[in-house]
Amino acid sequence: MSISFQKTDAKAAFELPAKGPYYAKITSAEVKNPTDPTKYPYLNITYEIYDFKKEKKGIIFDMLSTSDHPFCQQRLGRFMTALGLAGKEFATYSDICKVIKDRKLGFFITPDTSDYVKQNPDKARMIVDSRDEGIYYSVPEMGPFMPEIPQINRPTATTPASAPAAAPPPAAPASNESALPFDVDNEDF
Repeated sequence: MSISFQKTDAKAAFELPAKGPYYAKITSAEVKNPTDPTKYPYLNITYEIYDFKKEKKGIIFDMLSTSDHPFCQQRLGRFMTALGLAGKEFATYSDICKVIKDRKLGFFITPDTSDYVKQNPDKARMIVDSRDEGIYYSVPEMGPFMPEIPQINRPTATTPASAPAAAPPPAAPASNESALPFDVDNEDF
């Protein structure tokens, strides 16, 4: 599934963001039925994406199929895990949509190199790069992919590299409410 950019906050109209890792905040989600009645419903999700500087880089859309195909189920499962909702029970997909609004996650984007784009270069778009690790990442999982963000135990001016490393904080249960290391809700965006 691709994520297409409908608009960005870039200075040039319709400028696509750079390839790489991004944080995303879900701004809306709803269940949609495809025009073909033989196809499965899908979650239509809108994200605001941010780079490591917490600068908004665009609004993107994603379609998450509810098909029972293994790839679709793996993708949906990874999405729920990244949002801290793995193992939770929901009566309907609409119930999931109600819960995921304003939650944060991360993913990589890369230019679409499909035959369609090669034949229509004016239709350039960015898509989620599935990578080997999975398509979606929790906010804390994105930290190692964004070296620009200070990490726990990374040397700073007050703790030189020769200083002994402090013990890591105790592990907490997976939660999407973590302020690690990125929290768009506390910023003026």
